[in-house]
Amino acid sequence: MLGARRSYSFSDADFNLMNSTNPIAISVTLGKLDDDILSVEHYGRFLRGFDNATREIHDEPEENDEIVITLKLMVNEDLEPDWCLFSVRATEEGFEKRLQWKHRELLSPTRLGTVAHHHLAWGNRSVLNKLSEESFDVSSILAELSRQTRQSFAAQEMPQLDEILGNVQTIANELGVPLGQLKALLDVNGVSLSNSAISLHNSDNTPLRMLGTGSSRLLVTGLQKAVGRPGIILVDEAEYGLEPYRISRLLHKLGSRDIDPTAQIFITTHSPYVLRELKATQLCVMRKSGLASPAPSHTFLTLTGDDEEQATLRKVRFNRWGSVESLSVLALP
Repeated sequence: MLGARRSYSFSDADFNLMNSTNPIAISVTLGKLDDDILSVEHYGRFLRGFDNATREIHDEPEENDEIVITLKLMVNEDLEPDWCLFSVRATEEGFEKRLQWKHRELLSPTRLGTVAHHHLAWGNRSVLNKLSEESFDVSSILAELSRQTRQSFAAQEMPQLDEILGNVQTIANELGVPLGQLKALLDVNGVSLSNSAISLHNSDNTPLRMLGTGSSRLLVTGLQKAVGRPGIILVDEAEYGLEPYRISRLLHKLGSRDIDPTAQIFITTHSPYVLRELKATQLCVMRKSGLASPAPSHTFLTLTGDDEEQATLRKVRFNRWGSVESLSVLALP
């Protein structure tokens, strides 16, 4: 929904009951926006208001409202997805607009997946590149290294190629193909280096991409925090590759104990250790409503965070099928 790239492909299997005549429609309203996105010049017709007290969205911002935008994904029978901005007044006017690429990148979530080693090299979308973009011009350094490599290769004597070069020269002369003096040099494109060619290594000169899964995830989490503007972070199976004591380190670094959170984090888990490290108010149970469309297909159940709920959470356990056994004690229907 929020990824910067728009290359996701859909099939009939993505539609409810394989019924592609009933379009997929997902809307997400986003706040705490960058000043550039809040520009009336860019998205004036689509700036809406959110009342934090009543949890209501106003199509026309009202006094004391937070300014928000609503992004809508539509997929029809042709299976072509369309991400567009939404407001009631713009729809009534027949006006359409889509986010610019630079603004899509600002809203794009960070995914802390099971494979995180690409963040430990200077790739185009790695966290290291974001940390050093103002102080380290990777492209110019790699271009210069490529030139030096070609020059170093050209300076070497390789008598084993003389016979081959002579044969090619003779054949070219016979055919009237002017080649001048033949040389075997490195092709310009053959030694081009990508940004990811520069990566972090430890004291033994071992690339950090060889770290274990858990260690990689922990380190990348710390680097993401250092970037300063994590925005939205997605963590699937937070416990993957981590022992219980390291799970707590991961969650604390993500901000589980922050008084003023700087990011919105969505975590899935099968581990009771993850639940025990979180506050009851940080948990949300999603249940299928069973109601017919157009009613919401799912409902969200939240906790108040009183002492009884928190105590019960500390005792949560899973059965052998991976389902929570004790969470129902928390008065969730």
